[in-house]
Amino acid sequence: MFWRRGHREITVFVPQWRQKRDRLATEQHFLNQLEDLRLLSFTPSREVCGQRISSHDDRFLLHLAEKTDGIIVTNDNLRDFVDTSDTWRRIIQERLLQFTFVEDHFMIPDDPLGKDGPHLDDFLRKDNRRVSPPLFHPPDFRASSQQQQQPVNVQTLRNPASLTAHPTAHWPHSGPPEWHPPRRSPSPSPAPPPQRSPGETSELKRKLYDIFPDQKQRIDRILSDNPYMRDLNALSGLLLG
Repeated sequence: MFWRRGHREITVFVPQWRQKRDRLATEQHFLNQLEDLRLLSFTPSREVCGQRISSHDDRFLLHLAEKTDGIIVTNDNLRDFVDTSDTWRRIIQERLLQFTFVEDHFMIPDDPLGKDGPHLDDFLRKDNRRVSPPLFHPPDFRASSQQQQQPVNVQTLRNPASLTAHPTAHWPHSGPPEWHPPRRSPSPSPAPPPQRSPGETSELKRKLYDIFPDQKQRIDRILSDNPYMRDLNALSGLLLG
């Protein structure tokens, strides 16, 4: 859902002990595949003398939301952390997105802060957040004229923990829309990167087949159309786009 909305910075937090093999658990391999795509992070946990010691993953949610200016997708009220800091209090009050499942459908509200709050589309934009008006500052002419999509932090169900998103998958490389690099003195164009080797293509194809087993024909076409692309995350974005 968030990927389809244009978000590309997405992090799901899962306790590390979930990696431990369990005969009753199925499809654990998807955790490692999502980690390879940089969509999932494991929070620290360990066992000492048969006792499990796990870090509080809610703290990771709040820290990441603070660092990335993101939102947190969770049904936890996080009330234990309201008095930790003013910043965390504002995150908990204004940037939690609750959800529900109806059969296999993941659903989120159009009015995440109530009927008098912003619509979901505005809630997910950084520049439309409900905050107290700041004191006057000189205008910053470097700011982009485009609205930014807000990072999304998703808890593991529990947490849908951490989703962070930007309107396009190309920002990290080319800047946001309307962005132009500073002028530089003319210089020779760098040589294009070499095409993937057959071995690299075979390895990427194997990983993509494992993640998207029903899209093998499309995977073959995308790999053929993008012979220079080696980023598994970027290739997955083309498949999900």
